[in-house]
Amino acid sequence: MKLALLLLLLPACAFATPVVFTVDPSQTGILHKSFTLTSPDINGVVLNGQAITLDLALANDVLARVHTVAGVLGFSLTIQTNATVAPGFTVGTVYAVDRFGNRVSEIMTTAGGMGSNGTFGVGHPFLPMLSPVTDLAGMHLEFGMPDTGYTVTGATWRFTPRSPQDAVEFGTAAQLPEIGSVWLVAFGLILLKSVNSGKGYGKACISAYKPES
Repeated sequence: MKLALLLLLLPACAFATPVVFTVDPSQTGILHKSFTLTSPDINGVVLNGQAITLDLALANDVLARVHTVAGVLGFSLTIQTNATVAPGFTVGTVYAVDRFGNRVSEIMTTAGGMGSNGTFGVGHPFLPMLSPVTDLAGMHLEFGMPDTGYTVTGATWRFTPRSPQDAVEFGTAAQLPEIGSVWLVAFGLILLKSVNSGKGYGKACISAYKPES
């Protein structure tokens, strides 16, 4: 009886649908100010008002190293449908994860949008990251599909760093430099900028930096 009750309750749990995006190898090791990826993994899904949980992920063990002086990352997931009008509106929740499944951003409510070209989507212009340098493996999204009967024909994941110094760099864990060395370079650039601008806070930058043990 207890087992039967457990099985009845299981469908209420959130089972995520993986949506995998492939980064062209020629785009790894480059600091991108913005970047767009596409995936066919949810093509064919019909919009019937269902709740959906998606795990956006990068193929081939690639990570997205997010460099953020501002502490936030803009992102969007745009879903194309076979509609020739706006297919419906939705919002949901999102957070980013590393390759071990650990959460590396705050959990936030998304914004939503739709277009007359048959697209709708969710996103956040200022997703707060938990560290200024983060190796992001994916994002976990939960939202409700519109109830309009159209069919999904594509998905686009866009990264949008928010400040002029921010960037996204793609690569495997072996290809990306150790984060400790990235921190050293970042603080060196901040120090150089502060000295050149004559603001007099270069010493404070040095004392705030603590090498990893």
